[in-house]
Amino acid sequence: MEKNKNFTEGSILKGLIGFALPVLFALFLQALYGAVDLVIVGQFAETADVSGVATGSNVTHTITTVVTGLTMGITVLVGHCIGEGNHEKAGRAVGSGIFLFVIFAVIMTLFIGLGAELISTWMKAPEEAFAQTVSYVRICWLDSLSC
Repeated sequence: MEKNKNFTEGSILKGLIGFALPVLFALFLQALYGAVDLVIVGQFAETADVSGVATGSNVTHTITTVVTGLTMGITVLVGHCIGEGNHEKAGRAVGSGIFLFVIFAVIMTLFIGLGAELISTWMKAPEEAFAQTVSYVRICWLDSLSC
């Protein structure tokens, strides 16, 4: 018999840890993604290329962190609605979250693709690594489009 998991009953810590670990693991993998890129580029490229990857990976990590924060906000809202027993409101919150992320994805896709230079300027990419930063941001952008 399958046990129904409910955050309103039983150990809060156990449920919270089980809920938080996948999020923490995803953020760890995102940081590792940038670190692996740095190791590989560091083996075969110039200092400016390493600087470009380091700055560019901060952009992708920032975007990932913003998306994670937004998803946690939607999760809190849905959890609150379910805790109230208002499943219709929870369904609307899920639908609104999906809509929000579709709009966010379209805006970010256009912004990153067309504004890689502007983003690199905001990130204060060093002048000698500016072109490499723009290239790395665009490569990560193209990689995200292939998923």
